Amino acid sequence: MPDAPDFEIIDCHGHIFPPLGEACGFPDAATHLRHQQRAMHVHGNQPYRRASDHAIVTDRPLWKADDPSMAGRALDANFRVGRNGRFEWEHRGEAQYVQFLPPYMHDLSAPPDAMVVDMDYSGIRTVVLQNDHIYGDLAAYFAEASARFPGRFIGLAQVDEPFSYRDEQLAKLEREVATLGMRGLYFTMTAFCGNGYANFPDEPLYDPLWRLVARLGLPVFWVHSAKSPAGTYLDEMKRLARIVERHPGIRHVLVHGVPTSIYCDADDRLSIPEEICSTRSPGAAACPIPTPARSGMSASSTIASARRSSAGARTCRTWGATAPTGSPCPMSGTIATSSRPPIAAASSARTRSACSASARHDARPRPPRVRPAPSRASARRVRRRGPLQARDEEVEEDPHPGRQQAGGRQRVGLHGRRGPVPQDADQAGVARVFPRRLDDAEVAQR
Repeated sequence: MPDAPDFEIIDCHGHIFPPLGEACGFPDAATHLRHQQRAMHVHGNQPYRRASDHAIVTDRPLWKADDPSMAGRALDANFRVGRNGRFEWEHRGEAQYVQFLPPYMHDLSAPPDAMVVDMDYSGIRTVVLQNDHIYGDLAAYFAEASARFPGRFIGLAQVDEPFSYRDEQLAKLEREVATLGMRGLYFTMTAFCGNGYANFPDEPLYDPLWRLVARLGLPVFWVHSAKSPAGTYLDEMKRLARIVERHPGIRHVLVHGVPTSIYCDADDRLSIPEEICSTRSPGAAACPIPTPARSGMSASSTIASARRSSAGARTCRTWGATAPTGSPCPMSGTIATSSRPPIAAASSARTRSACSASARHDARPRPPRVRPAPSRASARRVRRRGPLQARDEEVEEDPHPGRQQAGGRQRVGLHGRRGPVPQDADQAGVARVFPRRLDDAEVAQR
């Protein structure tokens, strides 16, 4: 048996949850539904569709465009949790839906026992469980799962973000850490619709929260938007920088990484603003590498690139945007590689294999495939797709570009892609990749 690597695989973005039509930790199902309706209003990875013919519709009827507060909720839409991964509603007498989760998720649930089986299959030692309002208020659910499967889950606490400075929210956070064993704080800016975006977390009003987070030693897992009533992504990074300046001992994680698509020029070269690059805690030693979870990037190439790019950092992690409808395992889409676990007291046991959720089939041995040279017309079509092209322009045109080929081999590196390109890649928010191979110096510079 070959020697195991001297690091372990930690999926730093996973979800388990009961059926989403239930209260899921909130006082009642109606409270949960209110959060879900707001989330589907701002959700952009999957389009809204008409139920009668599945055609894409462009109206956004779930919330008033001029009122981002809870008062802007469209009460006449009959918004509800559907079946087979859908949220459903009516607009002008027409049934509409969004395919938020895969169709095989009949009751929109992701139980922990199913997650553990998938983790074992993929070679994942531990998953960090995100606690987003879409799925519920799940600290107690996470604690129960952690007791059933010791060492497999790291749960994040949840607060009511816009009011997280209040005494009852501070007590809730301390209770979830001390009693339920949560080891981080999930914090999403989308929730600030609760106060109509009247206050923001960098204001002194929220200092009691950040002092408690620092005292408890919790990392904060942030979810930001490219554009929202809170401003642009850069505006939100400036707010985070002010929090880092006032509370330098807190560790921060960008759950979805930096949205590279909004900082690419016409030649697909990244130019990330200095304000983002400089937003780091003094003790941080992480090298974030945004990685598309649907791209099929093999874990071995991700790990090699991450370790090469870390420039001596103690911890090196990768993040990617989870895209539920395109990945064989929708709830486990991102990997983190670390010579030290990203959260204190996480297990240091070695992992048995290195296989990401979206490229797990590459771990199976199979005979080599002979790739015929593409026709000139085929090569032109692929080149017009822009950034998702192969390193050497020798690309096989997929006759079914929207299909996930479970048995087919997909080889992807940090600087290019070879294999089928999802038809809705841009729509799904897949991070762009470099069109040519870079040497190590250029990688470290980027």
